[in-house]
Amino acid sequence: MAQPQSSNSVTSRNPSSIDGPPCHCLRPTVMLTAWTDTNPGRRFYKCYLHGFFDWADAEEPHGWQRHSLLEARDQIRRLRKDKADLYNEFAELHHQLTLRANREPSDKMLRQMFVMSWGGFITVTAILVYMLKN
Repeated sequence: MAQPQSSNSVTSRNPSSIDGPPCHCLRPTVMLTAWTDTNPGRRFYKCYLHGFFDWADAEEPHGWQRHSLLEARDQIRRLRKDKADLYNEFAELHHQLTLRANREPSDKMLRQMFVMSWGGFITVTAILVYMLKN
């Protein structure tokens, strides 16, 4: 059994316990895929409860396979980051649009009040001028 590899990049699309070695606690283990620089795409078995660890793949990827897996991993990370950035930008634009939509009715009402007050001022001024002439 291999020693645990510290990895910050592990994926598990469909964890399966088929043909996996049982943990020391006799629970089934799940198969995961490591995406570290040293073991890109290498599959291993793990028990989440007790930290049991064993490689499923006999040997590490090397040569062009390792290089291709690392490139694919980096591209996937970039695309995920781009997707998150686009989502955040969309959320910000949606928020600004909502604020603008909520502000428009109050701006329209303010313009109407301004026009009405000027109309009232002109009307009162015209009445006063008319009364002063008579």
